[in-house]
Amino acid sequence: MSGLSFVVLGCDGASGTPAPVDPEPNRAPTLTQVTAERDSLDEGSSTRLSVVASDPDGDPLTYTWTQSPFAPLGAFGDETDATRTWTAPFLSRDTAFTLNVTVSDGKGGTAQGLVQVRVKNVAALNQAPSVYADISVGSARIIPGDFVPLFIGASDPDGDTLTYEWSTEPEGVGAFTNPTRSSAEWWAPESGTAASYSLRVTVSDGTSAVTRTVQLSVGLPSYAQDIQPIWDLKCADCHNAYGAEGLNLQTNASYASLVDVAGVGACRPMARVTPGKLDESLLLWRITGGDCGPRMPLGGSDYFEQNPGEFVRIRSWVLSGAPNN
Repeated sequence: MSGLSFVVLGCDGASGTPAPVDPEPNRAPTLTQVTAERDSLDEGSSTRLSVVASDPDGDPLTYTWTQSPFAPLGAFGDETDATRTWTAPFLSRDTAFTLNVTVSDGKGGTAQGLVQVRVKNVAALNQAPSVYADISVGSARIIPGDFVPLFIGASDPDGDTLTYEWSTEPEGVGAFTNPTRSSAEWWAPESGTAASYSLRVTVSDGTSAVTRTVQLSVGLPSYAQDIQPIWDLKCADCHNAYGAEGLNLQTNASYASLVDVAGVGACRPMARVTPGKLDESLLLWRITGGDCGPRMPLGGSDYFEQNPGEFVRIRSWVLSGAPNN
């Protein structure tokens, strides 16, 4: 028989709908090698990174890079394929970096690999810290015993950690609090004369250092402005016109009661304040304690230990001749 054709249809015996076929599960990429064209390089130079990876399902792959340690931060190139450049950061010392890569097929499958690169510090390539031109001084008027706030701003173009060192010229004049931080305080020293002091801070990134200097003028205490307020705060309630010893530290009476006036019932035959002579001033012996009776101020014998700047201020006033100014 010619001219005849036959069509055969298959059926699953139920509804006649074809049975669904489960898709193949996704398979993760395989990473076989990560290399660096140069695994030892100078700071600021680049190396080419290569990844050998494949996907058993033929999926397109993406590559994500990170570095460890995170800082100082190098720079990965903009390439998106299996090769990438990495530019080493500037360093203060030789550092080993681990460059990590994650390969992804976009369907949840990933593979990780890494390569290690050693970056060498090259002193000639180091960039010095960027330091403010001037030291900021937080006090306009300075007298002995003052704590003077200081600040220097700085950053490092290479991302290096900075260290700070505060000092004086000559060395050891006064004292610093927080001498290894960008913010410090300088304790103006005892003095019987007005003086100028040179303070400096050195900022270092471990390779290069920058120094800034400031001149501070330290004047002398004024009795009315700097000494009398101490008596008003801590002493005048006990030492007043009604005191048994005749020591009156109230305003408008204290100076005449102190300077070149012999102490009453004193442990040593001396004036309460002898201008220019610390060891011959009974007032200072009473503040420091010992065998001259109760320490001043009464009821707060550790006051000047807790406020040493005020004691330095009183001593400097005596040294300067105990003026009534």
